[in-house]
Amino acid sequence: MEMSNEVTIEVIRRILGGFYGPWPGVEVPMTDAAGLAVLGTPNGRGVAWLLATHKEQFGRRTIESVRVWSDDGDPSDANLAYYLYFKIVPLGG
Repeated sequence: MEMSNEVTIEVIRRILGGFYGPWPGVEVPMTDAAGLAVLGTPNGRGVAWLLATHKEQFGRRTIESVRVWSDDGDPSDANLAYYLYFKIVPLGG
């Protein structure tokens, strides 16, 4: 069984091309197929689940985009760390 991060890293590498360098990396809107692919990973589904099941605490919100960046290292390094920042906004705004 693969770990969540392994699945997410595979999607980042295959769908998004894999290497973005340090912050700010690249921002991908959820209207883009690549953004939806990242949202469909275990890491992305966790964010969506949190918003869907905690409307009372957060209000009605949606994920507008995801920013992806990595360590400043060799893109062929299997241990290169990737980071995800999901931009959450009020629904309809």
